[in-house]
Parts: sequence; structure tokens; C-alpha cells
Amino acid sequence: MVIELIKKIKNRINNKYLYLLFFMGVFILHLFFKFSRDDIDYFNSILDKMSIINFINMRYNTWTSRIIIESVLVIVSRYIYLWRLINSFIITLLVYSINILCFKKPNTKNISITMISVLIYPLIDMTGAGFASCTTNYLWPLAFMLFSFIPYRKYYLKEQIDNKLWPLYIGAILYASNQEQCVIIIFTVSLIMSIISIKQKKNYKYPLISLAISIISIIFILTCPGNMLRNTSEISRWYPDYVNANIMDKIYLAVLSSVSILLNNGIVLWLFCLILFITIIKTKTKIFNKILSLILLIITSLLSAYRFITIITSKDNLIFNYQTKIGHVFKCNLNNFIIAFACIIPFIIIFYLLYIILNKKSIVPIFILILGLGTRLMMGFSPTIFASGRRTEIYLYFSLILVMIYLIKFISSKLKLIEKNIIIVIMILCLIVNIGFLFIKM
Repeated sequence: MVIELIKKIKNRINNKYLYLLFFMGVFILHLFFKFSRDDIDYFNSILDKMSIINFINMRYNTWTSRIIIESVLVIVSRYIYLWRLINSFIITLLVYSINILCFKKPNTKNISITMISVLIYPLIDMTGAGFASCTTNYLWPLAFMLFSFIPYRKYYLKEQIDNKLWPLYIGAILYASNQEQCVIIIFTVSLIMSIISIKQKKNYKYPLISLAISIISIIFILTCPGNMLRNTSEISRWYPDYVNANIMDKIYLAVLSSVSILLNNGIVLWLFCLILFITIIKTKTKIFNKILSLILLIITSLLSAYRFITIITSKDNLIFNYQTKIGHVFKCNLNNFIIAFACIIPFIIIFYLLYIILNKKSIVPIFILILGLGTRLMMGFSPTIFASGRRTEIYLYFSLILVMIYLIKFISSKLKLIEKNIIIVIMILCLIVNIGFLFIKM
């Protein structure tokens, strides 16, 4: 049904037109999005009061090291249609980059699955400080970072890279490296790729350039006077107990907040566990592993259903809102340690099942998930964890989405046509529910 429809579309349009149709669809969706909070309360009027150079100097000395990102933000926040246009393009670039990274030869079916998967990400998380503010600070760095990783894939496949694209790749690294979570990923990946390239005597110039940019960016972030002042301000406003928290307290908060936000919109996690379960069932694994994956799916299903009930009844719960009990919940006593460990167990199971399914090929997806987890867990060591909220989870969400696409790719040849149709229909339904929640909560 769905697969046959995709095949008919494939016969009529090529990939570039499919990207164009996706861009147009996302742009139409963006016509319903409005600026709010920081977009209109602060950034859109900045250039009426000072030059962009004075603004950069002021922000660097008093608030943040994200001078590249905020220079873009003060421009796009003045023109909502400009932001709608660029953000639609960025989301399309995200789909394009994921396809190039995940598939040797992207086709209509693969592109369609990636499009659906990307739109399952809860865009409502990008409204915390306003659409323009959040997307330029989180979604755009993610898209540019993945785009900058394309040369690594090209090296692996021994494909020629167009020389005209090098400035775009370097520009993408510069923008993405201006974001703290992103630069950690870029540094880690660039370091590993540099070591591999030098060891295998391959072209190592690009990974070394990327590594150098990431190191400079990290130093720039750590020495920025504005970041230091902001930390002091955020501690006073959001997290007074931060100065008294020890390492275990921060680890506990990191785990609790990460799982809490992930469960707050459980569609991504539930769909990931479903695809993982189907993959386990379709591979020759022991009955123990099939039962383990079923238990994981049942738990996520129950939690997703419970979250749906709390939304309908307007009830709050610590499981879905780690900010419920600010002031006393973040001390890591024995009970809280058990809670944190219980939150980690599902990820341990996921890592184990990925290893069982993919064996040596599991290195990449497990590495992707560890990077995603790491970028969110690091927020437990920042006093801005309450101020930044759900938007900092984007890298963990997309690590799950990337691995989910990887699993679909792996299992595709083992599925019957009707099974492929069922999976795609489920993904489309998840997309519809996700978009529906976006409009309900906006």
C-alpha cells in the first residue's frame, strides 16, 4: 500500500524534487508558527538600539560565547517570514544530511522514511524561549554539524568531494561549533576521524581542520567572560543549590532530567523501542533477547500511555517534569541513586540488544547513542539546566532517530511488503500525533 505509493511517486519524480516537495510542505507548516518570548521580547528590536558589532561585544562580555549564532538570531528574529523560509530549508538540509550519512545510495523510499523520522522530533521543544531563539541555537547547529560530517562518509565510500562544497562544510563547522553541546560532538568525531585517517594514511586535512576549529571553539567558550557571568546569574535565578551540589548530586540530576524530558514526549522513544523489538524478532537471536526487547517495549508503551493521561487530566509528575520539586529533590541519597540507576537500565538493555543484533557493526550506532546521551548528561553539570529545559535534549532525540533509521535499513531486506507498510503507517500516525500535540501546546 504505502510502499507501492512511494514506488509510483519514485517513477514520476527524482530525489531533488522530493526534497523540494518536503521543503514546501514544511514551509506551509511553518506558516502557522509565531514568534514569542525572547524572539519578540528582546532580539527583534536589538538592531534598532545598537549596531551588530556593539551587540556582539556586549553579549560576549555579559552573557554568552554564541556570538556567531546570536548574530544570525538578531537578524532572523526581525523577519518572521525570513525565519520560516530558512528554518524550512534547515530541516530539509537535516533530512538530506541524514540520508547521505545513513545510506550508500539514497532513494525515494529511504528519503521518505527519513523525512517522517525527522518530523517525529517534538518541535514543541523549540518554543521554550521562542521559535527563532531555540532553532538558531539548537536545531541549526545540529543540521550544520551533520552536514559537516558528510565528507567523512564520502571518504569511507571513496567518493570524490566537490571542491566548491568545502567552504560550505567549513562554514557549517564554524556555526555548529559555536554551540556548547555541538562542539563536544564535533571535537570527539573529528579526533577519532583524525586518528583513523592518519593511521590509515588517508586524507586527514579535513578532520584536522575540524578538530582545530572545535578546540579553538572550546577554549573560546571556556574563557568567555559572559559565560562566567551568566552562570552566576542562572545559579541565583534557577538553581541556588548548585554551589552545594556534589558530583553525585549532579549525576543524579543529569540522569533524572534527561529521562524526564525524553519521556515527556515519549513518541520518539516508543517508536525506537518498537523498531528495536521488530528487528530482534526478525533476527536469529535467543528467546531471552526477544523477551527482553518485549519488556522494554511494554514499559515504554505504558509510560507513553501514562503521559497521555497526565496531559488529558492536566496532572504533573516528577517522571515527566524533573522541575517539580526544585530545592530538595536533587540530593543523591540512596533512594535517588536507585531511581537514577533504574533510569539508566533501559539504555544498558538497548546497548546490549544493539550489540546482539549488529555484532561488530554495532560500534557506530552505540557510539551515536553514547554521544547523544553525553550531550544531555553534561547539562547536569551546568546551572543553566533549568533555564534551557527541554531544548537541550535535541541531540539525544536525534541520536535515537539516527539509530532507528539505521535499524530500519538493517531489517528492511528481512521484512515482507505488508510488514514494511505497517511500520510506515505506524510512523506516519506517530508523526500526526506529534504535529497534533505541537498545535495543541502552542
